Amino acid sequence: EGRTDPFSQGVGRVAVIRLLEGSFTARDRRAYEKTEHFAGLKALAIRYYGSCVLCDRGRNVPPKEKEKVLTIHHRTYTTLWSESVTQDITLLCTRCHGSHHRRRRK
Repeated sequence: EGRTDPFSQGVGRVAVIRLLEGSFTARDRRAYEKTEHFAGLKALAIRYYGSCVLCDRGRNVPPKEKEKVLTIHHRTYTTLWSESVTQDITLLCTRCHGSHHRRRRK
């Protein structure tokens, strides 16, 4: 499988380094989320999990709508650009994802 080349997808070197180190800015994250890699990974996660793993939101939502209510949560950033859907990421709805990060900041 191998890593996707982040530089060919418009993400700058400094942003890639910060993303891999987990010390990224909101701008770095947005650049990553605009890549083809992220879009493909999100589609794969939606097919694999189907709905939010915490609250099941998105279960009865049409496929096109799932993209709007579901998002990827990275368990680790060390595997960025070569993430495993079963080991490195999970699928959360936007509410659960926001709640998770607010709790972690406290």
